[in-house]
Amino acid sequence: MNRILTYTTALVLVLAHPAAAERVSVLSGEHRGFTRLALVLPEPSEWEFGRVDNGYELRIAREGVELDVSSVFNRIARRRISDVQVSPDMKGLRIALDCNCWANVFEDRPGLIVIDVREGRAPAASRYEMPLEDQAPVRQVTTPRTDDLARDFSLYWRNLPPLPAAQAEPAATPAEEPAPDERVAQAQEHLVQQIARAAAQGLLEADVPAEPAAPTAALIAPEPVALPPDSAANHLSLRAQSALDRELGRPAERLAEVVPSICVPDVVLDVAGWADGRPMADQLAARRAAVVGEFDAPSATAVGDFARTYLHFGLGAEARKTLAAFDVTVPDADILQTIGQIMDLGPVRPDARLPGMTSCDGAAALWAMLAAERAPARDSINTNAIVQAFSALPLHLRQHLGPQLGERLLAAGERDAAEMIRNAIQRAVSGPDEGLSMVNARLDLSRGDDDAAERNLHEAARDNGTTGAEAHALLLENRLRQGRPIEPALIETTAALGFEHRGTDLGRRLDRMQVLALAASGAFDQAFATFNRLGRDAEAADPLLDYLTATAPDTVFLAQLFADNQLLTAQRPPAVRQAMARRLIDLGFAEAAQRPLLAADPQDAGDRILLAEAAMAMRDPQGALRHLAGLENSEASAIRGRALQALGQHDAAAKAFIIAGQGPDQTGTPAQAGEAGDGTPDEVIATAGPLTLPGPQPDVALEVTLAASRALLEDSRANRQSLEALLQSLRLPELGR
Repeated sequence: MNRILTYTTALVLVLAHPAAAERVSVLSGEHRGFTRLALVLPEPSEWEFGRVDNGYELRIAREGVELDVSSVFNRIARRRISDVQVSPDMKGLRIALDCNCWANVFEDRPGLIVIDVREGRAPAASRYEMPLEDQAPVRQVTTPRTDDLARDFSLYWRNLPPLPAAQAEPAATPAEEPAPDERVAQAQEHLVQQIARAAAQGLLEADVPAEPAAPTAALIAPEPVALPPDSAANHLSLRAQSALDRELGRPAERLAEVVPSICVPDVVLDVAGWADGRPMADQLAARRAAVVGEFDAPSATAVGDFARTYLHFGLGAEARKTLAAFDVTVPDADILQTIGQIMDLGPVRPDARLPGMTSCDGAAALWAMLAAERAPARDSINTNAIVQAFSALPLHLRQHLGPQLGERLLAAGERDAAEMIRNAIQRAVSGPDEGLSMVNARLDLSRGDDDAAERNLHEAARDNGTTGAEAHALLLENRLRQGRPIEPALIETTAALGFEHRGTDLGRRLDRMQVLALAASGAFDQAFATFNRLGRDAEAADPLLDYLTATAPDTVFLAQLFADNQLLTAQRPPAVRQAMARRLIDLGFAEAAQRPLLAADPQDAGDRILLAEAAMAMRDPQGALRHLAGLENSEASAIRGRALQALGQHDAAAKAFIIAGQGPDQTGTPAQAGEAGDGTPDEVIATAGPLTLPGPQPDVALEVTLAASRALLEDSRANRQSLEALLQSLRLPELGR
C-alpha cells in the first residue's frame, strides 16, 4: 500500500511541477470537425509553420526549448493525425497526416501556439500551404516505460485482469513508438480531475511556484462524449465525491454541461490590436489599398484586416459590407460579422457561434454576453473574464458598448459586475460622459433611486447618437412607471428620435413611449392617432387601453372603443380586459362588455363573473347561471342568488345569499333572505327604496348628456327592483301549500 501511495504522490507532483522550466509538453484535444494541438512556450518566440512531406512542420526559433510529445495520443485518436515527432534539436514539431486535411496555426496569446487540423481542402488564402525550406531531420522521442506503474494501478481497477509481467523489449526504432498503457492514462486523468474539483471547492490548497499560464481547458479539452463500457469511469475502483456534490446532488459529470465545447481564442477577438495610434482615415485608406493585389485579385487576409480595422473603430455595418463584398474566404468571418452586429447594437443571428460562451475564460465571455438575445443564467457567466476583457477595450468602445453591457449584467442580477464596468469607463474619462451617465442611471434604477436616475438620464440624453435615444426612452419609462408628469417638449423630442431610428427596435420602443406618454398626459385623441399612424404596435395596445380605461372621461372612453371594434375583440391580458368590461357594465353597455371577455382564451374566474354580471344586466339570468357554473366564491354566489331570484327560485336564492354572506340588511329585500322575514306587502314597502316618478316634461327638448342618461338608467333600475319586490310579496300561495 505504501508503494501505491508513493506512486500516487509522485504522479500528482509530476503533473503539478514540470521537470524542467524549458520543457514544453504538446497538449492535444479532439473536437467536432478538427483535431487540436497546443503548446505553451516559457516566453514568446518567433516560429514558422508550413508544408513538409506527408504533413506539416512547426519550427521554433527560441533556443533551449525541448518539446515533449509523449502524451499527445493519450487524448486523441490517429484518425487525422497519424504521428507527431520532434526534431533532434527538440525545437521542431512534425505532424504527419492520415487524411485529406489541412492545418491552421495561431497564437491564442503570446507564447501559446495552437495548431488545428481540419478535414477537407485548404482555403485558397491559407498562408501555411507553402513548403518549408531546409527541412530538419526528425527523430522519435521514446516514451518512458510505464509497465511497473501500470501494474500497481491495476489494484485500483476492477473487472479487468492484471497486466502481464514486464518483458524485455528491444529499444524502439525511429519508426516505432511504444504506446503507454491506456488504463494508466485514464487513471491519471480521473485522479487529476478529482483533485482539481476538490481544490476548486476550497477543500484543498495548492502551493505551487508561479509558472506560465496554461491554455484554457476549453481550448484543449475534447468534446463530451458517451463513455464506452470499458472506460475508466466504469472500471476504476476509486470513487470521489465531495461533500458539496453530495449535498447539492450535482455529480461532477453534470458540471461540464455548462462549459462550452470550444471557446473562441483571444487572438480571434483582439479588437484592441486591430488598429494602431494613427488617425482612423489613414489606417482605413492603407487597409483599403492593400485589399486588391497583383492581377486585381482580392486578398482574403487584406479583406479580413480591412474589416477588423472598421470594427476597431466601432463601424459594424461597414465591416459586414466589406466581408460580403469580396468573393474570398476570410478566416473567422462569422465571428467578425457577429461583432459587427454587436457594434451596431442590433440583433445577432441565431446561428452565431459567440452566444453561449459566457462561461469561457477570456474575451469570448465578453462578446458572448453582448451577443446574447437575453441575459443568461448567473451560474453560466464568467464575470471576471467579462470585466477584464472590457477593461482592455479602447476607450471609445468602452463608451459605446458599456451601457449595453451594464444593462445585460443588471438583467442577469450581476450588479457588482455592472459597477465594475461603470468604473472601467470612469477611470478613462476626465469630464462629463453620456455613456457613463447611462450606466450610472441603470445602476440608480436597480437601487430604486429614481431621482438620481433621472439626473443621470438627463445627462445621457444630451448624446446625439444611440445612447441619447436610449436615455430618452428610459426616461419616459421611468416617468410613466412613477406617474410623474411628462412635458410636451419631451414627447416631441421622443417623436423626433423615433423617426430618426425608424425600422429598428429602438425606434419602435421610442414610438411606443411617445404613444403612452400622450395617453398619460390625457391627450387620448392624439395618442390613438399616433398609435394608428405608427402601425398599431402590439406592445403599446394593452398599456394604452389601460390608460384609457383608468383615466379617460366617459365620452372619450366610449368614443375610442366604439370607433375601433378590434380594440374590443382582440385578446387582452386579464387585468386589461376585465377593467374595460367592468367600466362598460357600469356605463350600461353590457353587450359590449362581453366582447373582450368572450375573446379571452382561456377565461378565468374574473372573466366569468363579469360575463354573469353582463348577462344579468341584459335580463338573462339563465346565461348568468351558465357563466357561474362551478364558481363558489362569495361574489359568484351573490350573482347566482340574484339570478335564481329572478327565475323565482327563492329557496335556492336564499341559500346562495347565505353562502355569499348577505342577509336582509345587505340585500335590501326580505325575499332575498328566505325565511328571515314574512314578506308581507307592508314590510316590502317599508324596506323598498322610494320610487322615482317622472315629473312634468318641459316643452323644450332637454340636452342629452351621458351623465344624465346614466342617472336615468340608475333611477329606472331602482324603480324596477322595488316594483319586483312588491309584486313578489303580493303573489298568491301555490295550491297545496
